[in-house]
This record gives sequence, C-alpha cells and structure tokens, in this order.
Amino acid sequence: MKLSRKITTLVAFFLLVLTWVVLTSGWYEPARLVINGRAESSDTIVDVRWDSGAGYNDYEQRVFQFLPTRGGVSETHQIVIGKAAGKNAESSGSQVVLTELRVDGRGVSIPAAALKQTRFIRGSGWLLESADSEIQLDLPISRSIKFTFATNNRSGIALLSVAGQQSLRDLYRRNWEILSTDAKFWLLDENGNFSVSFDLPRYPIDMLHINSPAGTQVSSVFLEAKFARSTLPMVQQESGSILIERPNRELKRFIHPVQLGFQMLFSLLLTWGVWSAVETVIRYGGIKNIFAAEHRWLFWLFFVGSLCVYGHWLLAFWPGVMSVDSLNIWRSALFPEMMINNHPLLNEIWYLFHIFLWNNIAVVPIIQIILLSSLIAGTFFFTFRAGVKLRWLVPCYGLLLLSVPVGLYNVTLWKDVTFAILVVFWALVSSFFYFAKEWGKAV
Repeated sequence: MKLSRKITTLVAFFLLVLTWVVLTSGWYEPARLVINGRAESSDTIVDVRWDSGAGYNDYEQRVFQFLPTRGGVSETHQIVIGKAAGKNAESSGSQVVLTELRVDGRGVSIPAAALKQTRFIRGSGWLLESADSEIQLDLPISRSIKFTFATNNRSGIALLSVAGQQSLRDLYRRNWEILSTDAKFWLLDENGNFSVSFDLPRYPIDMLHINSPAGTQVSSVFLEAKFARSTLPMVQQESGSILIERPNRELKRFIHPVQLGFQMLFSLLLTWGVWSAVETVIRYGGIKNIFAAEHRWLFWLFFVGSLCVYGHWLLAFWPGVMSVDSLNIWRSALFPEMMINNHPLLNEIWYLFHIFLWNNIAVVPIIQIILLSSLIAGTFFFTFRAGVKLRWLVPCYGLLLLSVPVGLYNVTLWKDVTFAILVVFWALVSSFFYFAKEWGKAV
C-alpha cells in the first residue's frame, strides 16, 4: 500500500510538472502580415508599429515608403545600382556586393550586358569594383523591388536609383554575424492599389497600429501562415489610424512531437530531482540538519554570499550579456522546427530545458549563477572539511567573488560557461572520492 501510494504521488507530480511545462513553453507559428489598400498619392507612406508590452519603439516598426510612380507590367522602370565614392569612417574597405535582386517577390537574372565594371563571383554575387561600376536594368515592376547586399566590416556604400529616385545604403556592419541587408521599394499599381507584407515577429503582440496619411485607405489586413489564412478585425480610429488587438493570438502552439519528447524527459528529471531532495531531507533528519549540522551552515553562507554578489552582476546587465550568436541559439531552442548546425546539439537542448523552467532569456544567467554559487560553496566547504582553516579560506573566497572575469562570464550567455562549470564540478567530485578512499571516511 505504501509503495503504491508513493508511485501514485510520483505519477501525479510528473503529470503536474508536464502540464505546467507544456502550457508555459508555447511558441508562435511563422506568419506574414499582409496589408491591402488604396492611395490617392503615389508617394504615400504606410507606417506599421506594434507594442509587445514595452511601448512603441523604432525597433518594433515597419515603414513602407512608396515611390512617386505607378507600377505595372505595361511599362518598364530604369534600375541603376552603383557604388558611392565614399565609405563609412569605421569601415576598413569599400566593397559593394549585390547578392540578390527580386521584383514582385521573384528573383531576377542579371544579364552580362547590364554590367559595367562589375564582376560576378559565384557563391557571392555581383562585385562593384570601383566608383564607376554600375548595373543598369529596365524592368516592369508591379508592386515591389528588393535589393540584397552583403554586409561586413569592409563594406562601402551602395547607390540605388529606381525610376529616377536615388538613395544611399551604408553596408558597413561592425558585427560580423550580420551577413546581409535589404533595400526594398514599394509601388502602387495603375489604379492606386497596394499590397505590402512583412514577417510578423514570433512573440506575443498586445497591439498593432497602422498609420497612413489622408487619402490612403487600408481595406484589409490578414495573416498568411503555413496552413491557414485569416482576416484580422480592424478598429478604425478618428485620426484615421487602425488598431488591431493581439494580431497573432491564433498562432500560438503548445504541442510538437519532438518538443513533447524533451518536455517529458525534462519532467521526469525534475520529478526525480525533487523526490531525491525530499528523501535526502528525510535521511538527514529534517531541514534543520541540512542547514546546520556538521558545520553545514558554512556551506550555505558561502552559497548565499556568491548568490548575492553575482546577482548584483545580473541586475547590472539584465537580462544578461548577449551576442547575435547566443540569441540564435536561444531562438533555435525556442522554435521546434529550427535547428542550427554550427553549435553543439547538447547546448541547444540545455537552453531548451531553461525555456521549460521560464521562457525568458534571463533564466540562463540565473541558472549559471545558482550552479556556480553551489560549486564555489561546495569547493570551499570541502576544503574546510579537509582541514584548511577559515583564516586561509575567507581571503581566497573574497578574491574569487571580486574577480571581474568570473562575475562577467557568469552573466554571459555562452556555452563555455556551462562547460567550465562542468569541468570544475567533475574535478571536485574526483577529489572527493579520492580523499574519501584515502582517509577511509567522507570528507
């Protein structure tokens, strides 16, 4: 009877954890937001902003600037791609490489006759070699044209001209993870109609705001997902702007076969961990003995001290020190259909387990702080039990907590941090078993 009650309790706790993990680690399906409408003036603007809880800002925004000419298949528009004479002051070069040209969503093949002092490099694109380099085309454009350029810390400035409208694009990027940038232009058709679209962010959106000048009317807004297309209800404001509340609420998903397997594994591990902790407390005779008996208060003192110091580091760099690289790993772990092949698979699974605990990127440095604080406390307590006096341990402990590299790495989303903690952990475990065997007693 006692065994069956224990099994029932474990199964119930496992199901509770699994339900909690599934319901708190949902994700959003990819989708495009499509806006259709009509404008009287050719050079109109459609400004789309969305609020995800932090208010409207320039990052959560798409601005569609239309060219002062009408599109259509009956006439062609002159397109000129050139290289400006200057460059960004921080750039170490001035190269301009066009990687792709798309008209109305379709790729365009550039003939050799359109190239002037421009060389095509297989696998890279069209390299404009000097300020006199040029790519000139005459193409029919119905709705849009998009230029894609390679970007790095050696890039220059691209000069674009579409239907007589010129613009410059600085291609310099200090971050080497940013490999390309797009320059896109939109046109009305012969009747003044337009259709613009962009990939909707895959996180919860509270409110979406569409603003356009007088004479521009938005007729419909809908989402295009993989298996569905849905029209969104619009609320017209007196100012003429349009509000759409929670536009992607129907895109949230909770069940994926592969992710469900990891969720079950995580729930099993968490159930085992909690049950082991409960049995440890019982074996040691209660919580009081866990914290106080045999000088264990010293372990908890070391632990809390480390936790407080590194917690202040995290508050200063909340929600953690990140790079494009670490954000890519987090994104790959968050979306079940995504897997990147330039990072260890175990690191992505490790991040996935973090998401199951709390779907916030700050959970990574929080877990690292807890693990490192436990490791520091265990190391110093182990050394104290081995016979080293506190007057030697406390200065070393203080120097460790004041170490800037340790504090900074602790709040950085970097796979090497977890690896380093594991290396020190297994070294400590090996030492523990060695001395326990050498002295014939637990240290």
